[in-house]
Amino acid sequence: MATTLPELKELAHEVRIRRRRLMDAGGRPVTQRKLAEACGIRQSMMAKIESGSVVPSYIVLKRVLDELSAMESRGDKPAWKLMHRGIMGAGLQEPLKRASDLMTRHDVSQLVVYDGKEVVGSVTDRGVLGAMASGRKDLKVADALEAPFPMVDESSPRSVFASLVINSRAVIVTKKGLPVGIITRADVI
Repeated sequence: MATTLPELKELAHEVRIRRRRLMDAGGRPVTQRKLAEACGIRQSMMAKIESGSVVPSYIVLKRVLDELSAMESRGDKPAWKLMHRGIMGAGLQEPLKRASDLMTRHDVSQLVVYDGKEVVGSVTDRGVLGAMASGRKDLKVADALEAPFPMVDESSPRSVFASLVINSRAVIVTKKGLPVGIITRADVI
């Protein structure tokens, strides 16, 4: 089977998205100018590459993609550097209203659900609303229980947990198998 080259628009989109995710050593977004300088091209050429309005040579495109990869690996922070210490959670048999109030008070859209000390699932604002729509007054967190968030070791690089939060609202960070923190989508963006 023959390998096909990606379309220019796909490559332009990839370059633009990957650059926008990057942060420099000072924690500021990497600009077109910074990336262009690192690749030995002008900022105007980088703008054209990102917009898809120019077809760069293979050598220039390879330089840009290689530099993006190098910048990404330098900025691949481990989970412990981005996590929020302590995890807001609710007990499986707690009243759902209490969990909902906790979410509102702390302006979060999800909680980890425990049965004793064991993580058994999660509850999200969407799940709470769905359960409350039933009209029952005696709802427990168990009535809105959703799948648990994925777990990663505290040393896991950003590239690992960033891909997990695409399909999950959060990732639980563990140390020696025990939950010690949480990373949400907002932390990765």
